[in-house]
Amino acid sequence: MTSYVLTAPLSIGPRLIPSIAIDPERATGGRLSAWITGYDGDKARVSYFVDFPGGEYYGNDVALSPRATRLEPGETIREALAVLCGYLTAEAEAYQATMGASEPVDGWLFSAAVAEWAYLNSDELSMAALDLRGDEG
Repeated sequence: MTSYVLTAPLSIGPRLIPSIAIDPERATGGRLSAWITGYDGDKARVSYFVDFPGGEYYGNDVALSPRATRLEPGETIREALAVLCGYLTAEAEAYQATMGASEPVDGWLFSAAVAEWAYLNSDELSMAALDLRGDEG
């Protein structure tokens, strides 16, 4: 079992794994959760959940850059969730292009439901990525 030292904005969420709340005060809010599943050579593998109103999405074994393997587990999760926020922001942009009327030419990164949720929370996802990376706004 991996031991995590978490700092804000991360916490142990309802799934009992490291997570970050995405605008929990709004009805469209959600939560991103992740955990390290192992290491593959010079890359950390991370699995994650996107929990949003009315649904969830599970992703398995996302490989992070070699830099992430030199981090403590809590820092690796911060990096993984920041990367996930970036992918979700890209998904939101794809959704916005047609407002969900059609699937992107290269398909959804996640699902149409996740794309819509990401669109509704795109500003919050961008801010979460900055918070996770410790960047100044």
